[in-house]
Amino acid sequence: MEEHVAEMKAISQTLATNLAQLKAALPLINDLNERSRWQSNIAMWQALADHFQHMAQHAEHMQKMGMGGMMMKHDHEMDGHDKAKPQ
Repeated sequence: MEEHVAEMKAISQTLATNLAQLKAALPLINDLNERSRWQSNIAMWQALADHFQHMAQHAEHMQKMGMGGMMMKHDHEMDGHDKAKPQ
């Protein structure tokens, strides 16, 4: 579980760094259509980064509560790995 939390935090930080780079480049775009596309992309990536950060915080909280095994089981089920095999 600790590795899972560390990986989620690292990915969250990478997303935040890349998003900051996108935001920094936005003022350099003069074409209004291109700027609009970039703003839409930034909004989408911001939503993903926020969600991922929330999930990382949740996983860390669950780990601190000693529920890491339950969290991993839930993640495993959500991935479809625990679904009953069709007959």
